[in-house]
Amino acid sequence: NVQNLDAFRQTGERIDQFWGSALVKTPDGQIVNTEDGRPIPLSTLNGNSRRFLGYTNPDWVWGVNNRFSYKQWGFSFQFDGRVGGVIADYVQQQTFRGGRHIETVQGAMGEARYQDYLGVKSWVGPGLVVTGGTPVVDLEGNITNMGELTFADNTSPTFLQDWISRYYNTNESNLISRSFVKLREVIISYNVPAAVLEKTFIKRASVSLIGRNLLYFAEKKDIDVEQYASYDQPGSGLQTPTMRRYGVNINITF
Repeated sequence: NVQNLDAFRQTGERIDQFWGSALVKTPDGQIVNTEDGRPIPLSTLNGNSRRFLGYTNPDWVWGVNNRFSYKQWGFSFQFDGRVGGVIADYVQQQTFRGGRHIETVQGAMGEARYQDYLGVKSWVGPGLVVTGGTPVVDLEGNITNMGELTFADNTSPTFLQDWISRYYNTNESNLISRSFVKLREVIISYNVPAAVLEKTFIKRASVSLIGRNLLYFAEKKDIDVEQYASYDQPGSGLQTPTMRRYGVNINITF
């Protein structure tokens, strides 16, 4: 269970640590593949292994709200965001594994996907293969018997979708930043001049055009990381996208 951190946390450490599923890697970060060219998940060597992937809480939160006025006109806007933290992008994971991610039809992946269709193994993933010995990993995903192993560059072609089903089926391979910036709100208002209203029963009147969630800046836009603002879960899950909203506000005082 990725959420159960009792075996990994130490007294005095932050409680927002993200220990997630990952691939077997050498100490210098190279992926270790099977002889047929597919990445090896930690869970296949030690079902309890997890790797520390970062912290889920932001380093800091900020906001900017400005208001301007000129004669009868008013203009205001609000930018805000969060900096820091990580999350596992479940939407990316599932679209890759289902063959529906845009990258699977572009560039090298697009060509390899067509070769899959033809029944040809053409995709050679990055990393190494073990040519001698069997890797042993500890709870934190570290290979503990590196001195007993020999490696060679991976040169084994495999089906792209087989490689994707291994590589993108881990939290580590779908890890993204939780930092984001939003143009939260823009308001343009107009106050009806008193001279226009002096012969009516209306004391004051104004009209405002309002837009919310107009711009969103983040590492990946397939999820809205703010929808997980509680930061109590390391994975995103599926979600309904945040929508832009537009409105008109009419304020009349009698």
